[in-house]
Amino acid sequence: MESRYHSNWGVFRKSLRVRIINQTKAMKKNMLKLGAFLMFAPVFLTSCASIFGKSSYPVSINTNPNGANLSITDKKGKEVYKGQSPATVTLKSGAGFFSKAEYQ
Repeated sequence: MESRYHSNWGVFRKSLRVRIINQTKAMKKNMLKLGAFLMFAPVFLTSCASIFGKSSYPVSINTNPNGANLSITDKKGKEVYKGQSPATVTLKSGAGFFSKAEYQ
């Protein structure tokens, strides 16, 4: 009877060792994921700060020769500025002026 317990103890030790190794591998994998997240999270969280930092931007318009007629419209077609060059116009960032350009 004693030998039976002894042989089961060996099997138990091996299965316990396999479980510990598998848990250690899983823990290392989770730590790598956490490390990667913590390393790249500041990049993604701080890169948007420059976009949301200001609500309007001054834009200088110069032409050669001076005195060209200017007309600036928003994406809805509403005229927000009409004048002559050279000019400095303050445009709102949320009005669509700082997105993909479309020329007519």
